[in-house]
Amino acid sequence: MRLERDVRRYSDEVMAGGDGADARSRQGSRAALEAAEANERVLDALRAQCQGVDAAMLGALVPNLHKAALLGEPYARACYLARGPGLDAAGLLDHPERLSAYRGTARTLIERGIADGDWRVLDQLRGAYEPGADSLLAAAVGDDAAQRYRYLKLFRLGAPSQPGASDEDLATAAARLGPTQLAEAEAWATRTFNQNFHGRRIDADGPLWDPCVFPSE
Repeated sequence: MRLERDVRRYSDEVMAGGDGADARSRQGSRAALEAAEANERVLDALRAQCQGVDAAMLGALVPNLHKAALLGEPYARACYLARGPGLDAAGLLDHPERLSAYRGTARTLIERGIADGDWRVLDQLRGAYEPGADSLLAAAVGDDAAQRYRYLKLFRLGAPSQPGASDEDLATAAARLGPTQLAEAEAWATRTFNQNFHGRRIDADGPLWDPCVFPSE
């Protein structure tokens, strides 16, 4: 395994350094060794968690995730919106109806996520409404200039310095709207930020990393 080879190699480099070796080189090898060992521990823990998982359990992943999302589990909801049946791409050959299920429930999950003030859901929507987006979520929501501006503005309110929600992005989105549409979108974003998100910043629930990385506790 490559990770195991890296651990052995970095360990050999540190042990062979000796007093005459360059200190900076030894320090780099030691840091790399510590990182590789940490990664190996994480992988060992994941292997332990996955023991006993069979094909039937893996095949039930998407339906169970969908069910949990509909029941209101926030991490499942964000993950399902982000990946949907794509979590088991091979399974789509046997279960093409999963695409219809995704399309049929995506908007409901979006509405619930916004109602719950879930930044993870909003983060997925920002990407889905980007021009040229080709994700499953993008296909489900379609091209809607007003909605794109609403979500960008809402994200901007929660992340004043977030580069991904810059004033340039907003200006580009605003250029596609008329004065009335723009005013309505601004009002919606402000109202939703205050009422549903309670004025909370986007990092209030932790960083917006991979939505399918669930908390361990």
